[in-house]
Amino acid sequence: SLDSKTTPLEKLWCLKTTLKMLSEEIYDSTAYSCARLKNPNEQLHLTSDDLIPILACLIVRCKLPYLESDLYYIQNFSWNLPEKDMLGYTLVTFQAAKEFLRLQDTSHLKPSHTPLRREITPTELMHVTARLQISEKKNDGSSSSGDEVAKNATTAPKSRPIDRQLEQAAKLIEASTSEFHQRETEELQELFKNGDEKATIGDFLSGLQDSIGVTYGKL
Repeated sequence: SLDSKTTPLEKLWCLKTTLKMLSEEIYDSTAYSCARLKNPNEQLHLTSDDLIPILACLIVRCKLPYLESDLYYIQNFSWNLPEKDMLGYTLVTFQAAKEFLRLQDTSHLKPSHTPLRREITPTELMHVTARLQISEKKNDGSSSSGDEVAKNATTAPKSRPIDRQLEQAAKLIEASTSEFHQRETEELQELFKNGDEKATIGDFLSGLQDSIGVTYGKL
């Protein structure tokens, strides 16, 4: 997560990975595939006007209370941050999404009548993960006879639906976290191996830089 990172580069790389995964999800979506089928000869690209509102929704859903301070920390303490590469584009895009949220008029919004499901707390997730690991170890090392297995099956309490959902969530989080850390390590190694990226972002970066007041004079 973003809060678990300490250095400006780590935080910015986390934001860059988030932006990359968001773009990949959009390009892999059914709506994008249908649009390609309807317009096979037209080049469809994800513009900043499309990306910033989606990124703003993602920020709201993820509940990032320290995003503004993190962006300030990255901008003012990244002395080697290039202006025109993917890292600079990531910083400007998140700053634009933050400004997009700040300028929204929320006075007409009303509380939802649909009850929200309570989120899984870290303590509950740790308990579920621990129970899951213990059960897997028992299954791997068990050498019980058929009678013992039948006896345990009749005496074992039935798992509740919430327990099964928590176990599934724990498995998904564990799998996605390990995959994310592996990809992040590989990309960081590639970054230091090949040097800074040379991708340019055109007029969008300069336009946002002028409208938001972002400067990169801290190099």
